Amino acid sequence: MWEQVLLTDQLHIQMNTRHQVLELTLNHSQKPASTIRINHSELTLLLHTLLEVNRQFRGD
Repeated sequence: MWEQVLLTDQLHIQMNTRHQVLELTLNHSQKPASTIRINHSELTLLLHTLLEVNRQFRGD
């Protein structure tokens, strides 16, 4: 069962805990929405990558 996690004008995130899948949908004003489904291990890699980007932005 899909559960909505985040909904903004540009981003829609929902998760399926039973199958451990996260779905990210990016809405573009002039293009059709793009959807990506990632599993738990891919989500972990994505989180580590985003944390590293955040550190770079802060200058750590």
